[in-house]
Amino acid sequence: MMPEAPTEKFFFGARDLNGDGNLDLMIATSRGVANTYADYWRFVPASSTFAYLGNFPEFTVDSTTKRLKTYERGGAGGRLYQSREWAFEKDSLVVMREEVQEAASKPGAFVRIVRERADSAGRSVLREVSRERIKLQ
Repeated sequence: MMPEAPTEKFFFGARDLNGDGNLDLMIATSRGVANTYADYWRFVPASSTFAYLGNFPEFTVDSTTKRLKTYERGGAGGRLYQSREWAFEKDSLVVMREEVQEAASKPGAFVRIVRERADSAGRSVLREVSRERIKLQ
C-alpha cells in the first residue's frame, strides 16, 4: 500500500460485491488522477472471516446486471482505456466482458477490442480500428 500524504483522505469501504447480503471490504492501495486501485476481501459467512479477492481497479456495482464494473483510463486524452464487467463463479471473480482500446501501429489511430465470455472460455467478438486522429496543440 502506498503511503498517504497528510492532506489525503484514507479510502476504506464496505459493500456487498457478490450479492449474498453481506458486506465485503475494500481499501484503496493507490490513487492517481484518473484511476483508483483497491484490495478487496469477500466475507465468508461459514467462518465469519474475510477471504482476499485481490487488487483491482475500483469496482462499481451494476444493480441491473449484478455485475461488478471497472474502468481504467490511460493516455491520449482518455482514448486509451480498459473497461471490464466481472461476475463471481463460485468464490472467484471472472471477467465476463472486456473492452480495450489501444494505440494502433498507424499514428493517431486506435484499435478497439471487445471480448465476451462464452461458457468457460473468452472469445474475441469484435475488433475494429478507429481512424480518429489526435490533434496536438
